[in-house]
Amino acid sequence: MDTMQGLKRTHYCGDVEGIGNEVVVGGYVQKVRDLGNLIFIDLSYKTDFINIFFSLLSVFDDTNN
Repeated sequence: MDTMQGLKRTHYCGDVEGIGNEVVVGGYVQKVRDLGNLIFIDLSYKTDFINIFFSLLSVFDDTNN
């Protein structure tokens, strides 16, 4: 079963730099922190991890379509 739906990893968690860059990483969710409209996810792979965050307001904003 292909859970990444054809996406190819572009970076490992420890190799991602910068903010706002589009990357494809793989791993497992180690921790989720829900602060209401802001969600933080710690994604881990082997010995590295990356912090991912997004705002529910931007995800459900229809003005971007």
